Amino acid sequence: PDGSPRMQRHPWPYYPFLSSRSDNPIAKNLDRVLPIFPSSIDTVQAPGIKKTVLLATDTNSRKLSTPAMVQLETVKSEEDLMMFNRSHVPVAVLLEGQFSSLFANRLTTALQDSLTAATGKPFLPKASREGKQVVVSDADIVTNAITQSQGPLPMGMIPFEDYRFANKEFFLNAVDYLVSNSGIFESRNKDFTLRLLDKGKLETTKQTWQIINIVVPLVIIAIFGVIFLYLRKRAYSH
Repeated sequence: PDGSPRMQRHPWPYYPFLSSRSDNPIAKNLDRVLPIFPSSIDTVQAPGIKKTVLLATDTNSRKLSTPAMVQLETVKSEEDLMMFNRSHVPVAVLLEGQFSSLFANRLTTALQDSLTAATGKPFLPKASREGKQVVVSDADIVTNAITQSQGPLPMGMIPFEDYRFANKEFFLNAVDYLVSNSGIFESRNKDFTLRLLDKGKLETTKQTWQIINIVVPLVIIAIFGVIFLYLRKRAYSH
């Protein structure tokens, strides 16, 4: 009826699909993860700390400085697409190693002595054993969207999309990896590679692949049909 809202899809680059290029068990064999307005992560050199990028954007990405104007018409033409010239922007990073205290070289000797007297333990500028941290630049990865008709949706699902992304699996894997010392992930010995399509190459070879996938099978079936009829006719003639 007239006056009813009309739903129309628009390109929305602020919800980029995230995937992993790492063999770390947290993100290995993981489907795409959906963020909502994610920020990028810039790592700095830290002695003794190993950094592993768990989730990153694809090969057609762009970084905007905040504050930025959010508009529906962000992507209108081919010229706008040319601005997406960044690749694999980190959004989730795993840190492993011996972490230094934030208060290292900041406490006076008197304050350290007071803390030791109060706790019975000396102040350690660096952890005595290795630890793990997962840094994610978007908290919406582990939240749920809510609709009036369905209520809370499963983690990784957005309204009007009948598809659930791997947000929940990523969260559970990260928790298991941080708290578990067992080889719980070692059984994952199968490798699945998610290959993103090259949009430029797809446009130039689109017609060729359509012909291969539609016309060639029909030609092969027709050839086999002719051969079958020929052989059948010879069999009847004898």
